[in-house]
Amino acid sequence: MMAEAYPNQAFRCLLCSQNYNQLRELPCFHTFCSTCLTLYIKAEHVAGDDDRPFFPCPVCDRPTAPITPNPFVDTWAKAFPINPISLAPTAENADVQDCAACLRDEENSPAEVWCTYCTEFLCKQCRVSHKRNKVSAEHKLLPITDARDASGFFDISISENCPTHTDKMLDVYCLDHSEMCCSVCVSLLHRTCSNIKSMEEVVRKTMQCSRETEWQEIRDEAEKMLEDDDAEIAKINSKEKEVSANMTKHVKHAKDHLDGMHATCQTECSRQFDLFRQQLAFRRQHNEAFHTKSTNTALLMSHQLGSDRQRFITREKAKGQLSGHFRCVDKNTKKQPEAYDITLNIETVIGDIMKLTRKYRHDIDKITKVTECF
Repeated sequence: MMAEAYPNQAFRCLLCSQNYNQLRELPCFHTFCSTCLTLYIKAEHVAGDDDRPFFPCPVCDRPTAPITPNPFVDTWAKAFPINPISLAPTAENADVQDCAACLRDEENSPAEVWCTYCTEFLCKQCRVSHKRNKVSAEHKLLPITDARDASGFFDISISENCPTHTDKMLDVYCLDHSEMCCSVCVSLLHRTCSNIKSMEEVVRKTMQCSRETEWQEIRDEAEKMLEDDDAEIAKINSKEKEVSANMTKHVKHAKDHLDGMHATCQTECSRQFDLFRQQLAFRRQHNEAFHTKSTNTALLMSHQLGSDRQRFITREKAKGQLSGHFRCVDKNTKKQPEAYDITLNIETVIGDIMKLTRKYRHDIDKITKVTECF
């Protein structure tokens, strides 16, 4: 395919950085895809004043308006000329081309010639009209197959008219602003400039030496800047992985340590409470026996059996038995604590946690300092 014959000569849009698609040139000479420029203009128009008849250039912010203003902003981009230099051979323009004049009338016709002055493709019918028109009769028309030079670019005639004042020629150059101007630009915008030269003089001095090396050096420097940025991005990504892995390691160490201290605390807690339960079970066993005896005695005394003498003897016996049971309970339970003071070795555990927290905070500070320095 033709696109493979010229793989490195595709121009790219300054908005999407992709191979161009109907690249449009603004008066400031910045170029963009027609679709990208339309989307940008619509977004700017919505964000700004709806009555604003211009938009800022996406690159240099220069106020820009189409030559023929139209209330429909989605048509503004197509009002700017196609950048002729951008017509490099790509998959989009290598083989079959549509007639530019027909496209403006929303029709599709295969082109057969290329106008070097208008930098447009024309079909057979439009070619005839082009030749018959007095204004375009002298334009150079070439068959599409013969329109490319040895590098694959289309033969073009660069417009020498001022992009702002289209009926004036670019005949002077302002060295103070490094800007090509027409006579109207000079009178309006460069009245105070002291270094105005004619285009012929500037062209003669400039074109005496080749600029190819200079352009290549600029391109090489731009590529080096991109390589440096890519290297820094890779370095940042690598550092992020390192810091993340280090953080994960410290967090895991802290979790393992805390899990160990938690298990120790749980074991100590279970041991002490088991001891308390055993003591209380022993005490309850004796208290339960005393409770049973006292209940039986109360039940016995509630019955009126025999004479008063017999009831008195029964009461004394029961009283003696209760006294014996009470002494037994008192003997077996007086050493048991009335209240249980739960004293765990929490202070040591908390101390370990605080030490771990301080160490962890120290490690975090180290990581943070390394990240800030980076």
